[in-house]
Amino acid sequence: MNAVAPIGRLAPMQWSLDTAINVVLFAGLGGACAGLEDAGLPVHVANNHDPVALAAHAALFPHTRHVAGDIFDVDPLVATNGRPVNILWASPDCRDHSVAKGAAPRSARVRSLPWQVCRWAGKTRPTVIMMENVREIRGWGPLIAKRDKTTGRVLKLDGTVAARGEHVPRHMQQLVRDKRRLGRSYRAFMAHIRGLGYDYQDRDLCCADFGIPTSRRRWFAVARRDGQPIDWPARTHAPIAQAKALRLKPWVGAHTIIDWSIPMQSIFDRARPLAANTNHRIAVGLRKFVLESPRPFIRPFILPLTHTGGVRVHDMLDPLRTLTAAHRGELAVVAPAFVEERRGASVGQDLAQPLGAQTQIQHHSLVAAWMVQYNFTVAEGVIGTGMDQSASTLMTRGTQKYVAAATLAKLRGTSTAADIHYPVPTLSAGGNHVAAVAAFLTKYYGQGSQSQAASDPLHALTTLARFGIVTVQFQGAPHVLSDVMMRMLHPSEAAAAHELTLPAMIEIDGQRRALTKSESMRLIGNSVPKRMATLLAQANRVTALDRAAVIAAE
Repeated sequence: MNAVAPIGRLAPMQWSLDTAINVVLFAGLGGACAGLEDAGLPVHVANNHDPVALAAHAALFPHTRHVAGDIFDVDPLVATNGRPVNILWASPDCRDHSVAKGAAPRSARVRSLPWQVCRWAGKTRPTVIMMENVREIRGWGPLIAKRDKTTGRVLKLDGTVAARGEHVPRHMQQLVRDKRRLGRSYRAFMAHIRGLGYDYQDRDLCCADFGIPTSRRRWFAVARRDGQPIDWPARTHAPIAQAKALRLKPWVGAHTIIDWSIPMQSIFDRARPLAANTNHRIAVGLRKFVLESPRPFIRPFILPLTHTGGVRVHDMLDPLRTLTAAHRGELAVVAPAFVEERRGASVGQDLAQPLGAQTQIQHHSLVAAWMVQYNFTVAEGVIGTGMDQSASTLMTRGTQKYVAAATLAKLRGTSTAADIHYPVPTLSAGGNHVAAVAAFLTKYYGQGSQSQAASDPLHALTTLARFGIVTVQFQGAPHVLSDVMMRMLHPSEAAAAHELTLPAMIEIDGQRRALTKSESMRLIGNSVPKRMATLLAQANRVTALDRAAVIAAE
């Protein structure tokens, strides 16, 4: 007997014959649009004032009508051609509500963007409204000047303290939330939505709890005026340590979104040395998640280290490729992790954890610890070298194999490191705070080869010895650290953490070009993880029959 979708719900990818349209405001990389479409709700109209964001969206969703312009100036009835709206999705700019804003200038215009959702709701009367933003939006309210703790005088944007009796114009003040009126604007916003005839609920949801490889935690709101209850998706995943007890699946690790074929550079031989704090965080992460970890992460893929040619990698789950009798016919087994490169004392996290929330600044880096195995003797005293060098410098003779364990170090805030078996930390729209680091470890046998293998390789040994990081046990044998490598997270990897893809090309004013890295990271940081939009839409989907009932009631 064929299963029939219940009234009010559609079978997967079955789109209803409805004249109502779906609209996405503040469209960009298409997380909301892709999510809605996966729920069987095609997006008909998308708006943004940013030409890059709208061009990226147009490249990914050519069937959608794209309305360029400032949302303050766009007429909702003109944009929708007067058609009824089924679902309205909006993710207003969150910068002025985020705790990461710091003392940067505050924009009253940006902070008021949620009111534009009320304007669209009042004019187009969507059946369901869905919104996404930072959790701190609940504190949305009036701002006051930040004052120096010692003198009590106003702090300026340039960091100086106002002179006695000096009047500082508001646009030159460091502005902070007025604690006495915290959340006043937010409460007014909720009251306005309800005053338009909508039931309203909001929740904080962690994306990793729904099988998405990012620990991004965001505020989601749902409002509907059809009299149907507001539903929320059920949690399906939990941290590894809690999953079994909660009878849930473990979080999806960051290792699932990494392109292991991208080369890395040693942290020791760079033209511009890394900052001391960065080195410290890397060391702490290596110690905690590789050298002292009972289960260092081992990435299942094979990398040929000899025979020149293009980059060739093979999954460990596939049969092992042919082993030749060549002088250097070796393969490498690799396992990376992440580093957050932000301000403060971040250490890092495990790659098996979801990727953290992405913001507008690129902070994530990839970290990988390699272990180099030498059978019996070490020829020519060569232990290992960086991935960016030729394969011949990695090998000397025999059938040596390289295995890798991984760590995740945060390079911003107060973080130091995190286990690679957890999701990746939050990514910002600015990019570059995640770096990739690979630590080479040399396997040795007995007393004879230990001193030579441990002291002759790259100077990584000497550098990290200051932290007491020397050996690690892997498969019953000790390994010595000989190099550490790092690279920044690639935009395609960051996009994968939100289950999105970047457009190959965008077109602006008739000119086709690729997105820059900074543009890509900005779009990713501002994006909604696709699956979150899908789950919310599935839980609150409205069909033509539902809409007919609403219209009849009106």
